[in-house]
Amino acid sequence: GEDEGVSGAEALNLLRNKRSVQLDLRAEPMVLCVPAVDRKRYYSVQLADMYSFNYAYIGSRATGSDAGCYLVAGPRWQGEKPAGINQVFRSETDFSLMIYRTQLFSPADIDNVKKIQAGYTVQTLSAFLGQPAPPAAPACPACRWLSSPTSIVAPGKCSAKRARSVSTSCMKPKVRARL
Repeated sequence: GEDEGVSGAEALNLLRNKRSVQLDLRAEPMVLCVPAVDRKRYYSVQLADMYSFNYAYIGSRATGSDAGCYLVAGPRWQGEKPAGINQVFRSETDFSLMIYRTQLFSPADIDNVKKIQAGYTVQTLSAFLGQPAPPAAPACPACRWLSSPTSIVAPGKCSAKRARSVSTSCMKPKVRARL
């Protein structure tokens, strides 16, 4: 339905309240989990590689509205789908971008959207499995954008307060991140 008193670009923003995460998949895959979302509310997680290819979607139209955990692996990962993982998605590149969109029905609906967003998590596969982390990927001098204050980078920890801004950098390995 239409939002009372809302039109134009403001209405578009209500339809897709966005958050993003940049993934470094060199050392190990990442696991992203989504909460159950009311079937009347649209949400999606878009996965894109460094070639700007959208290789997967998670959400109400692609995977349904039930809670679930999904593994995102880089091109060299050789493992099998672990227990507790709904589906494995493969990026052709070692770095990947996730864009989360959650429908906001009206300005009064913001607390419901925040509650859903608090249920979006990202963590390393080793943390998900409760295992020791593999050796860290080597430094990448050409990848200065990974520590840029304009990106959220996983693995890392982003508090709900900090993750409200897309200008957050989170670089602490093995720690679960709430978006």
